[in-house]
Amino acid sequence: EPGSAPVLRTDEPCCYQALAPLPDFDGNRVVLGAWVVENEAAGLGIRESAGPVTDEYARFLPHVIL
Repeated sequence: EPGSAPVLRTDEPCCYQALAPLPDFDGNRVVLGAWVVENEAAGLGIRESAGPVTDEYARFLPHVIL
């Protein structure tokens, strides 16, 4: 649920990340994700969100690299 309080999980390992604000393009923020298979580019995912945090409501557009 967007805006809900974070859940502290004590039974699982945690991963912390530094804040890296995303650029804003007409109210949208874009994140690129790459898939690499056996040292070769295999795919690219473009995820776009209206908020500063990319969440499950973000739009997603996958691309395959042949």
